[in-house]
Amino acid sequence: MSPDGKHILYFHCDYRHFDGISSWTAISRWPYVTAVSFHPYAASYHGGGLWIDDSRYWLNDWEGNLHRDAYLDASLTQVKDYDPGHPQYGEDMSVYIPRLNHAGWTFHDAVVGRATRQHVEYDKLVGFKFSKRYSKAWSLSLICHCDSDRFKGDSSYWDEYSLLRKDGTAVALPDWDWGDVDGDRLVWSEAGRLYAGFMDDGGLIHSKLLGDFTDMKFEPIEPPYERKRYVGKP
Repeated sequence: MSPDGKHILYFHCDYRHFDGISSWTAISRWPYVTAVSFHPYAASYHGGGLWIDDSRYWLNDWEGNLHRDAYLDASLTQVKDYDPGHPQYGEDMSVYIPRLNHAGWTFHDAVVGRATRQHVEYDKLVGFKFSKRYSKAWSLSLICHCDSDRFKGDSSYWDEYSLLRKDGTAVALPDWDWGDVDGDRLVWSEAGRLYAGFMDDGGLIHSKLLGDFTDMKFEPIEPPYERKRYVGKP
């Protein structure tokens, strides 16, 4: 989402070759998904992008030549020479790691595990470690897993959270789908619900339900702006 909350930038891939393409990066006006800027793409790797400010954005391209410009919103500007940081990791992490850095998370290191394929052992990149200070005693720890241990769900990418105290005490948070530090409180989601809470000296989380979204479903609504259609071929 753009900093002013007016637009969202997203990547979509469904392999159904809609109008001759199977994936694209698009920008729409929140909360709609009908594109005002549309960039057909030629792969399922990479894609998406980052907002630089309210009107400028960067696309996460692969070798810089897979996104095309089908139609563009004149009020928005694509910046092609923007350096988001950590681009060497590629794919989703070229977007996710800079987003976390911009949100105040500290990047520590990559997590490498041992894997076996066809009877050969090799080192495999399984995630990235981040942390954010919560209080003098506690910090929130995040491991962004990539293509590893998919027991938590079907996604190739998933996050693992825990709270760490200076004395080494760790509180695992296996049910968190997303979490962050918001001033003097923790905010997180699990099972379609949004919570806020606080840590005490004993390490407990005093939680309060902020919103229950489990009954929400997608509803197709015509956007209050012009709908364009891409008719070109890649």
